[in-house]
Amino acid sequence: MDETGLPLSPKPPKLLCKTGSRAFNAVTGGDKSQITIVGCVSAGGYQVPPMVIYDRKTLHADMVKGEVGGTLYGLSQKGWIDQELFRLWFKYHFLRYIPPERPVILLMDGHSTHYCPETMVLAAKERVVVFALPPNTTHVSQPLDKGCFGPLKAAWKSVCHEYCVKNPGRAVTRYTFSELFSQAWMQSMNMRNIISGFMVVSMYDKYRFVVYDRS
Repeated sequence: MDETGLPLSPKPPKLLCKTGSRAFNAVTGGDKSQITIVGCVSAGGYQVPPMVIYDRKTLHADMVKGEVGGTLYGLSQKGWIDQELFRLWFKYHFLRYIPPERPVILLMDGHSTHYCPETMVLAAKERVVVFALPPNTTHVSQPLDKGCFGPLKAAWKSVCHEYCVKNPGRAVTRYTFSELFSQAWMQSMNMRNIISGFMVVSMYDKYRFVVYDRS
């Protein structure tokens, strides 16, 4: 499990132009806000539907149009995850989608927003082993970082650019986010990318994780 941010106005893609050309441009918006995405995947190549966190107090119906099926929404002042949102994600989303076999190991970083007594008690009750990745190692030990979030951000940049080109004068907003995000999510969060993230991590011996069956 991990989070990432998708800007409403990503940098436009690089352009290929003829030498000496002067009349070329790329389209982007002016909103520098980011939408937080919570992703969770397994070594088998499967994914839990995303959690989308908006910097709003209420969720408008138009903000979920075209969403990824099963998406969970959170609201916070700055659009970031906090302990309460993580507890809700764990209790009502993560536990809903994982298989019934136990124990289950959950790999994530050690950020304070992921830990509160209520969540840890629930994890113990549900036989979910929470494993905090070593500090300053997630760039090599986090499968989502290695295999999924890069392609997701590249796909997001592409679909936003295409939207702006096809809709002159319109920018990507929170009300068009879900429909565009679903396109980027479907393109990038596939079994091949997910499994490759775990395969890359397994190449780093010092960060290899082994789960022993004690049954």
